[in-house]
Amino acid sequence: MGSSGTPHRPETHAPPGATMHPGAGVRRDGRGRQETSMLAQGTYDADYIADSRGQVEADIAAFDNARADADSDDHALDDLELSYFAALVLALEMRFVHRKRGREGTDGNALNEVRLLARSLMTNGGRLLEDPAITLDPARSVLGLRPGDDIVVRYEDFVRLSRAFFDELEARYLD
Repeated sequence: MGSSGTPHRPETHAPPGATMHPGAGVRRDGRGRQETSMLAQGTYDADYIADSRGQVEADIAAFDNARADADSDDHALDDLELSYFAALVLALEMRFVHRKRGREGTDGNALNEVRLLARSLMTNGGRLLEDPAITLDPARSVLGLRPGDDIVVRYEDFVRLSRAFFDELEARYLD
């Protein structure tokens, strides 16, 4: 119950560019209880993509600054680099996690690769999962990983991956 004595109703927020309709995002479970879910995103506003790209570039620049400030023979950044850019892969995926899969395709593009990397980091101990629905060819993918490979994302890898991700996102989802 809410503070006014009325039942609490969870809010459903749509990403920028999404259209919410009355009752959208609300469904009933098998027992008739109301559940709230996120809508799939078919397009993204150009400003949202540009802002997200800018945030990712700022995160990359922050690592550049840390590396420039570190001593040239200081290896402290080596361990940080791996966890930092793995976290940025997750952050990149989360910004656009509700994108429509049909529009994304299954051809092994950078959107597929980031989705699979994020899922693997979260659920498979950092080893790339195999997804039979996605044709991820290591020879054509950005990072060149095969199922079972340890996911190691360094600075240069993330720069290439994020650029390919945003290019593919704009090509398929730009409003």
